[in-house]
Amino acid sequence: MFRATFDLQYYPDRWKHSITVVLRKPGRSDYSIAKSYRPIALMNCMGKILSSCVTEMVEFELEKLGLLPKHHFGGRAGRTTTDSLHLLTKTVYDAWRTKKVASILFLDVEAAFPSAIPERLFHEMRRLGIPETIVGWLRRKLHGRRTKLSFDNFVSELFVILSGIDQGCPLSVLLYKIYNLVLLECANAQNGEMALGFIDDVAAVTIGKTLESTTAALKSYMERRGGAKHWSRTRNSRFEISKLNLVHADPSLGANDMGPPLVLLDGNVQPTDAAKFLGVWIDRKLSFKRQAEYALKKGTTWLMQFGRLARPKGGISLRHVKSLYQQMLLPGMLYAASVWITPQRAIENRQRLYGSVGVIRKLARVHRQACIMMTGAMRTTATDVMEAHLNLLPFHLLVDKMIMREVSRLCTLPPTHPLHRHVKQAAARYVQRHRSPLHETLEAYKLRPTEIETIDAVRLPPGWRPPFNVSMAENKDAALEEEEKWAYKPGPHVYTDGSDVDGGVGAAAVLLRPGQQPKVLRYHLGSAKHHTVYEAEIVGLVLGVTLIARELSARVASCAADNTACLQASKNRKPHPGHYLIDKLLREVDNLHQCHPGIKFTLRWVPGHKGVEGNEMADEEAKRAARGEGSAAAQLPRWLRASLPISLAKVRQTFNEELGEKARAEWRTSPRTERMDRVDPDLPSRKYGKLVERLPRRHASILFQLRTEHAPLQQHLHRIKKVDSPTCPNCDTARESVYHYLLECPAHDDQRARLAHDLGPAVAGSVRHLLTEPKALSPLFRYIHATGRFAATYGELTLRDSERK
Repeated sequence: MFRATFDLQYYPDRWKHSITVVLRKPGRSDYSIAKSYRPIALMNCMGKILSSCVTEMVEFELEKLGLLPKHHFGGRAGRTTTDSLHLLTKTVYDAWRTKKVASILFLDVEAAFPSAIPERLFHEMRRLGIPETIVGWLRRKLHGRRTKLSFDNFVSELFVILSGIDQGCPLSVLLYKIYNLVLLECANAQNGEMALGFIDDVAAVTIGKTLESTTAALKSYMERRGGAKHWSRTRNSRFEISKLNLVHADPSLGANDMGPPLVLLDGNVQPTDAAKFLGVWIDRKLSFKRQAEYALKKGTTWLMQFGRLARPKGGISLRHVKSLYQQMLLPGMLYAASVWITPQRAIENRQRLYGSVGVIRKLARVHRQACIMMTGAMRTTATDVMEAHLNLLPFHLLVDKMIMREVSRLCTLPPTHPLHRHVKQAAARYVQRHRSPLHETLEAYKLRPTEIETIDAVRLPPGWRPPFNVSMAENKDAALEEEEKWAYKPGPHVYTDGSDVDGGVGAAAVLLRPGQQPKVLRYHLGSAKHHTVYEAEIVGLVLGVTLIARELSARVASCAADNTACLQASKNRKPHPGHYLIDKLLREVDNLHQCHPGIKFTLRWVPGHKGVEGNEMADEEAKRAARGEGSAAAQLPRWLRASLPISLAKVRQTFNEELGEKARAEWRTSPRTERMDRVDPDLPSRKYGKLVERLPRRHASILFQLRTEHAPLQQHLHRIKKVDSPTCPNCDTARESVYHYLLECPAHDDQRARLAHDLGPAVAGSVRHLLTEPKALSPLFRYIHATGRFAATYGELTLRDSERK
């Protein structure tokens, strides 16, 4: 049916009908004007699926052929907003280092998508060489569109759309990238100009010796023939002068000197101290102070919203609050942190910590409040105690984790990416002056891009299918039955494996033929600090294919591995860590088909350690390879005769393990560790999270308060000066500590006897057992409820049957 829209040159009218929902743009001061709203098209699902297919096909060809502007980052595989921000900051710092200055003009296109002219779009598509078949198909799709406006409770009549690109259509981002490519291409690099684009957000950067020269270059970029204003007029895309932001990046400017204005024919643009680009405030000194304040405000706003869901007395569980924090608040607050936060670290012969120490401490306030919210703790509780219970890294290590993940991705960029050269330069030399965020982060984490694998932006075309069969049984028993069937099939059968033994990683393949000696290939990948078993499994498959290709004859062959991840990856055409090995495997399979035309080749799964002879042999050979006993180089494929690049996955895994060790070391040196060890010596761990996973919110809050001894009992309340006396109000004989309340207070002897009857004297007489053992929770809360000590705050505390599971 989809092909028929091309073959018959017909696009169904029903698919052209949509409902346009008018949404408010957040943060606008006046919603009485039209530009404070964003129209989103809710389109026919069949049409959207077809549009997705066309988008995928066209995007692949444009990326593969390099037809899009190299400085356009939006909606492109392997590119993110932070890439654009890093390129911007690196360009400015490089200019400063050579005693030059930069001027940045942030452009705003009014109603970018609705204003697009279809005929101009078709012209740009033809100019790129997009086939007329696709251009004609798009013309039929856009012609005769009809929609209804939906706003609050109002729905308009159906009316015709004459122009614009539908926001909400899968094609919209691709089409606008094509529509505004001239805006980026018109920047003249020889004149010190560069234009960075992200969909409809554009930053024009000019470099020069003086601000007058950079401002003149911006004026030329805007007003010359074929410049930005020409693009604006010919594309019906108006620049709103009041929304153009000019920032002069000159470290020598005084506090109140913003630099010269940009004088344009239709108005002047006054320079400002900072402007927001792609969600980050770029200031003229690149200090990012305003961005840090903005991030703190954003984190606090998220926290206030979560607070409605997670009150200590009643709310969502710890697991859900923690998930909200880790997946929403933290990424939102630390968005693009690799650009505006310098990692905190100690430097030899330097007394103070180096990096954005003050910024991290300010943001850690939000982290602390989130920990209180997750645990239901009293505000006097120490942050490290909460982190240990939550199995959460200290905040400065969380920042490291997020920044390192982003920067390690930058180390894998292919040469076609505009940041590739800058990343290599920054890693090669840690400059003394005007260090960019790339310099700081690469040095902080000791990353070397030349040693890490490259991940391509695009790999294989849509509709690609692997040149082999992949057989994966549903379970181990079915796989063993399939193995028995393969044993009776003619041709060579290969078994492969990967192993991580004694600090090394190795791969092996064993070829078996009835009546012949097994043939073996082994390869030592290197240290387990640099490579993964997953990589070894793929290399094992490569070795297996090589063995089959060297056979004199083969019509049917199989390669059996006990790792399902590598078999799944062999069918994946998308870029991912380690995909270069899959690409090598595909080339070896192509060579196999050339050596044995018509061969039927299958990759299949065989369960490990189930007595399958070939698998057991491959396992032993892989262990030998891991210990360094590889085959002679002449026996290996040519590309395996050199060392492999370091795995991105392993770089991140090793770093995360180091962060865990640092967190544990910090906890062991905490003054609160000794006291908490008496309650739970396993901290930090996941045990507490599992203990309270199914507890109601109020019960989890009380349990945490009792464990930390920061509970609303007289001793603690007196310590924080909330009551006049620490004496127990029930017995009036001793300080009301957690120990006294649970084990000593004579006023609760009857309830304590019931507790001992339910749990036994050993458990009931131990604070540690009462507060850590799952079986103790129900009797414990029955005891707490019976004493009535927390009734005024938390109400009913007896666990119901549904809450005990």
